[in-house]
Amino acid sequence: MEARLRGIVTALATPLNRNGSVDAGALRALIDYVVEGGTIGIFALSSTGEGPLLTDEDRQRVIDEAVAAAGGRIAVLVNVSDTSTPRALRWVERAAQAGADYVMATLPFYAWHAGQQILDFYLALADASPLPVLIYNLPEYTNVNVDAAATERLAEHPNIVGVKDSSADWAHFQAVLTVKTLRPDFVVLNGDERALASSVLMGADGGLLGIANIAPRLCVECFEAAARGDVAEARRLQTELTDLCRIYTTADSGHAGVKVALKLIGIGQEWVTPPLRPASEAEQVEVEKILRRHGLL
Repeated sequence: MEARLRGIVTALATPLNRNGSVDAGALRALIDYVVEGGTIGIFALSSTGEGPLLTDEDRQRVIDEAVAAAGGRIAVLVNVSDTSTPRALRWVERAAQAGADYVMATLPFYAWHAGQQILDFYLALADASPLPVLIYNLPEYTNVNVDAAATERLAEHPNIVGVKDSSADWAHFQAVLTVKTLRPDFVVLNGDERALASSVLMGADGGLLGIANIAPRLCVECFEAAARGDVAEARRLQTELTDLCRIYTTADSGHAGVKVALKLIGIGQEWVTPPLRPASEAEQVEVEKILRRHGLL
C-alpha cells in the first residue's frame, strides 16, 4: 500500500467556471497532465483545490470526476475535512462509495482541539472508515499542531497509514519522521515544496504538493534525485522548485496564482471560490514571467 504513496502526490486544484461550478473537462485535463508528469497520486478537495470552500454538491462532483478520470492509473486521496466528526465521517462514506483509495482529514476546523480530543477524532475515522486514513496536519488553518507524540500514538492504529505534514516546521517534521523507526510502512509526506529534497534525503516518502499541478515533472525529478541520494542534482532542482513557488505570492491567495498558472499552460480558467479573489491582470503578468523563467510556456 505504501509503495503507491512513495513519490509525488498532487494537491489537486479544482478548475471552476465563472459561475463557480466545477469545470469537469478542465479537471479531467489536469488529472491527465499530472499523470503524464509522473505523479503517483492526486489529493482531491485539497486546500489548493478549495475543497472546504465548495458546496456539498460540488465536493461530491469533484470526488466522482477525480475517481473516474484517474481510472486506476494513480491513487486517489480525498480530503474529508469538515467541522465535526459526524460531518467528516459522512465524507468518508461518500469517498468510499465513489471508489477512492484513501481519505485524509485535518482536525475539525472552527472548534479548538487538544489532548485526547485530537486522538479521538482520528481514531473515530480510522475505526469507521473502509478506506485507509492519513492525518492531515495543517496548523496554519486549524491552529492546532498534531505533534510527533500524537502521530506516534495514532500510527499504532492499523488503518491510520500515514501523515501529510504541512506545518512548515522542520524540527517538527524531523520528529515526525522518527515514527517510521517504529512503523516502517507509515507514510510521511511533506506538504512544503521548499523542503521536498531535504525531507526525502532524511527519509520522507515524498511530497503532497500544490505546485505539482503546474510542474509535476519538476517535482518528480526533484524527488527522484533526492531518493537516489544525488545531492547536487536534488539541490539544483530544489532551487528551481523553490523559485517556482513565487507563484503562490503573486496574488492575494495562492489559489489565485495557481489558477492563473494553469490557465496560462492551457488548463481551466482563473476563477476561484469567493471570498477568494481572482488574480488581477498585473498579477497574471507576474505569474507569466515566473512560468517563462522556468520554461513552462
